[in-house]
Amino acid sequence: MGSQAAAAAPAIGSVVIQVSKRLTEDFKKKAKKSFPNEAYAFLLGHTDEEKIIIDSLFYPTDVDSYCTPGAVDVQWSWYMEARREAKRNNLTIVGDIHSHPYKKHAKHIDASPSETDWDGLVGGHIMAICGIKQLQNGHLRARTKFWGPMPQVKVKTTK
Repeated sequence: MGSQAAAAAPAIGSVVIQVSKRLTEDFKKKAKKSFPNEAYAFLLGHTDEEKIIIDSLFYPTDVDSYCTPGAVDVQWSWYMEARREAKRNNLTIVGDIHSHPYKKHAKHIDASPSETDWDGLVGGHIMAICGIKQLQNGHLRARTKFWGPMPQVKVKTTK
């Protein structure tokens, strides 16, 4: 029965995400500067048959006004601004990146998405989480991990 169930499941392939170390380091700097608030940016890039390529980061004009230690209140106007920037550079919005700041009591740097992050993921987009941890000496450490894209799931509940 196990092999029948596996055979019936739709195949989901792996995805390669290409991003420069410079871009991830730039976001880590921004996230540390924003600490203890979250930081947020759009991932602009393009795709080919084999991968999603991240070419640049786009920070909305007033992004810092909507970032708190526990959340980013993403504004619809940001999408419009990011779309214009992407179009101007012959790119598309391929996802977003934001930070999860943690105080000294955190045992490790967690770069995992929250349930809210998954719920807010736009179909076909990727996301990146930059976990920021404050050490006992006050210094900040950062770790970034990329996630998705996730297929859209429709659940049918039965009795």
